[in-house]
Formats: sequence, C-alpha cells, structure tokens
Amino acid sequence: MKKCNICQSENIYINCKECGIIYNENIPDDNKLNSFYKKEYRDNIAGEVLDNGYYDSRKFVNISRWKYMRNIIGNDIHLKRSLDIGCSEGSFLEVMRENGFASYGVEPNEKYSHFKHNENIDNIDFDRFNTSINFGLITIFHTLEHLNDPIKTLNKINNLLIDGGYIVIEVPNTECKYCKSSDIMPEHIYYFNKKNITKMLELCNFKIIDIRTVSDDINIVSPYIVKKFRHNKFLKRIYHIFLPFLNRIRFGKYDNNFLGSDLRVIGKKLK
Repeated sequence: MKKCNICQSENIYINCKECGIIYNENIPDDNKLNSFYKKEYRDNIAGEVLDNGYYDSRKFVNISRWKYMRNIIGNDIHLKRSLDIGCSEGSFLEVMRENGFASYGVEPNEKYSHFKHNENIDNIDFDRFNTSINFGLITIFHTLEHLNDPIKTLNKINNLLIDGGYIVIEVPNTECKYCKSSDIMPEHIYYFNKKNITKMLELCNFKIIDIRTVSDDINIVSPYIVKKFRHNKFLKRIYHIFLPFLNRIRFGKYDNNFLGSDLRVIGKKLK
C-alpha cells in the first residue's frame, strides 16, 4: 500500500495528463470493495438516514432523471426492461414501474436493498451479478466512480443490453466550476470529465447520444455536510429531514458549458 511521503495518507490520487481522469493509486481489490459497500459505506460514510422522507426525496430526483431520459430516448427503447446498478433504496425502480417497465436493481447493502420496494433487487455487488436476462435500459447513477474497474463494468453492461439498448450514467464532474481538489472524497476511486467518459464509452462499444452537466446544488453541498457530520447521527437526521425540501429548490439545472457538478451521459449500444 503506497502512502503519501508527507502525511502518510493512503488516499493518493493520480491525474492522467492525457485524458484528465483522476484515480486513487491504491485501488482496493474486489473482496475489500465488496465488504466496504455491503455495510460500512451506507452506515458510516454516506451520512444517509434511511426512512420514508429519504425515500421520497430520492424518488423526486429519480423522476427528474426519468424525464430527462424520456425526452431524449423515450420512443426508442425497444425493450421495456431496465436495470439500475447501485439502486440504493429502490425508488428509481418504482419510477420505472410506474412508466411501464419491468425494473430490476442491484444493491450490495442489505438494509437498503430490502427497505421498501425490494422486488427484483439483488442484494449483491455488480461484479458478482449474473443473469440470463437482457435489458433495454441500464442506469448507473453515482456508482461508477466507486468501482475499481470502470472499463470492465461498462463491458459487462454492454453484454447485458440488447442491440440498440441504452446506458445512462451520472458521475461527479472534475471540471465543475464550484469544485476544488479538496472536494475529493476517499470512497471515490475515479473522477471523470467529458473527455474521458466519452473515451471509455467508445472503447466499450457505445455511441454517445447525449452528454451534458447538471448543476445540482444539493450534490455540491452534501459532501461538506457528510464530511462534517458523518459521526453525528442527530445532525445527520436533521439534514435528511430537510433534504426533500432542499431537493426541490434546484435539481437538474443543465449547464451547457460542462461546468456543472455532475456529468449525465446517454450511450447507445452499437450492433
């Protein structure tokens, strides 16, 4: 395990000068990663309080995501079967069911995968997920940056999609005008920008249909709150009581200069 020469931290990040990707030099192996996301991340790191208020706030966000997808590719999804990778509490699955999809999810945390709408949610990490089912749409929201091999993940997604099927990705944007290098969170192994996320999708046999950034004030503010209060359960609960209202203030405002906090990408599997 490599450590910083100055402070001895193991959170050492490398920045590729060619594509701009930033990644942790000490990438954990599959077993360590799986163990971390099975319990520790949701319980101790993410700072989330799992209750009906949290579920409702996430559903609001996921309705916005579906509207974005529907406006761009809604009439071209030929198989109404979807898979959400890192589906958390499962509210996106409910949104998709309400819009006529047979929806499936993968979530490594047992508590979250069984919280509410747990039909068709596999309590397993995506690396170990196996199915004979194919999908017309696969979504992966704020999950790709947590995984140790994004190319392997994207290739597996490609194999699960029908020809002409769609992938929708949302990840933090390293070129965000609000973000600083100090905003890097140790649980994120990779940080992406428009150039490298496009390159990866092309390498994995996808055509970019749409790519933009969204200025999400809540995603900008949340890391500071999570870092400050992650060990204070009372303050975390107060934050999540107000989260549904905060999410309605400003979510999903697109930034055409690619300087927003999150990258949103739609790719189509090539035949």
